[in-house]
Amino acid sequence: MKISATKFKWLLVIAIYVAAVALAVHLFSRGDIFQIREELKTIIPVFLEINFLLLLIGLLVHLGIFRQLLGRLTKIQAVLLLAVVLVAMLSSALVPPRTHRIYYDEDIYLHIAQNLNFEKKAQMCNYGTNEYGEFRCFRSEYNKEPYGYPYIVSLVFRLFGDKELAAHVLNNLLYGLSVLVLFCIVFLLFEQYHPALYSAIVFLLIPQNLVWSNTTAAEPAASFFTGLGLLILFLYLKERKPALLFWAFAVLAFSVQFRPESMLIFVLVFAALLLLGGISEFGKPSLYGMGGMLALMIVPHLFHIYSVQNEAWGASGAKFALKYVAANLKTNGFFYLNNAEFPIIFTLLALLGLGVARDWRRKAIIGLWFLLFWGVFVLFYAGSYLYGADVRFSLVSYMPLAIFAGLGLGWIHQKLAARPIAIRLIPLLTVLFVFSSFLPEIRATRQEAWAARADHLYAQKFARMLPENSLILTHNPNMFFLWGKNAAQASLATTDPAFVEDIFNRFRGGIYFHFNFWCNVDDPLQIQFCQNVLNMFETRLVAEYSEKNYRFALYRLVNKK
Repeated sequence: MKISATKFKWLLVIAIYVAAVALAVHLFSRGDIFQIREELKTIIPVFLEINFLLLLIGLLVHLGIFRQLLGRLTKIQAVLLLAVVLVAMLSSALVPPRTHRIYYDEDIYLHIAQNLNFEKKAQMCNYGTNEYGEFRCFRSEYNKEPYGYPYIVSLVFRLFGDKELAAHVLNNLLYGLSVLVLFCIVFLLFEQYHPALYSAIVFLLIPQNLVWSNTTAAEPAASFFTGLGLLILFLYLKERKPALLFWAFAVLAFSVQFRPESMLIFVLVFAALLLLGGISEFGKPSLYGMGGMLALMIVPHLFHIYSVQNEAWGASGAKFALKYVAANLKTNGFFYLNNAEFPIIFTLLALLGLGVARDWRRKAIIGLWFLLFWGVFVLFYAGSYLYGADVRFSLVSYMPLAIFAGLGLGWIHQKLAARPIAIRLIPLLTVLFVFSSFLPEIRATRQEAWAARADHLYAQKFARMLPENSLILTHNPNMFFLWGKNAAQASLATTDPAFVEDIFNRFRGGIYFHFNFWCNVDDPLQIQFCQNVLNMFETRLVAEYSEKNYRFALYRLVNKK
């Protein structure tokens, strides 16, 4: 019996939805959260791999559409755009310090990437070895953060090895590509070159964007993939080709797996389909067919969110509540007006752009983009942009704000179109001059996390002192794994006597203890824990350093037995 092409398509769509439901049922059948997490360790890497492959296929198939979009530029316009993209990449690598700014999350991201490559599992390791160039994990745990960013880091590690530098360069490249994506969004939606170029320049010059683009944090990648997913969706709404919708949904499925709030992009997708496509868009079979693929791809991520929903995330009470709104609204609202962390000129230009933009539908979508990714942190207990290193939360709001600021600059440019070029350059030169006042802050390492940063620096020095076939006990084994060492959580030494006997017999190069950041914090429990480790063994001080009132040391341990 011959099946028609239409019937085959519908059978394929049904099969995809059945697969999504079957996977969800399988995960629910695991029972408790612990068993679900154990399943996700294996399932998430497989689905991320498939999702990224679909993303790449979509890129290869649709390269022509970008050539068509950018082919409308003159040679001078194309050169200027390329220059802005290259300046973004180079300035992010050369202007701000190349360092970690959120400890010890960045070490965890990179180490999970190491696990994805060697163990093929979404996990972080509590006891593992690096022998003959091969990492092996013997005791692991599931991490509460989404796995999208560690996955793309793992791709870079596949090519260049497990080096922190490779992850830093990845964020530098993503920063430049974010500038390009933002240009394409504005050029596609508003069909004007100068507002698009100015939007890209504003995004490039936002100080915290530059600062965090030279870290190994997840936020720059989250911002990039959100923008990329929306760009391809806008391309679909312009071209109305089902293959573009497939690619858009593949990218969107991938983009939601970078930060917990990334799921908000689906609100934007609904708004864009409704405002730019019309209500008839929701009657197209292709939307539901491609939606099945998207649903299947994000099932593991949805179960990830479900499995970590009861994590405290550092909160002593509710993580999201109305009681946080007043304080966070004041802080995060004035953040864009205080001219300290964020140039007020960009805010004023954005307000101008909001006022002069004519197409209310496009303006509403961009405005909603900002409100969603800014507003979500107003409800979060640690959502204040000025709370420690949480200014990084602001990064996901910069693209829509830069779009409005670019529209404002573009309007000024249009008003000065009849004037000499020197006059027309005044607004841009003013923006650059104001930006220059932020350079000292951009180049500063700043005091946030100074103790953890010192711990990281001295830990690298300790790592170089470790003999072959030795193991170090530490609160943060992730970074030692990245540096090619054998390591384990120090807590195992106080809770598992069999583990202690095993490591002393196995690692003839010696067992070492890292007296680290957590041994210095104002927490009697942590201090007592570190002292208990030292009291359990005979010790020999190998090296020590100090930073302000913190002490960092490396001890060799001898089993008293």
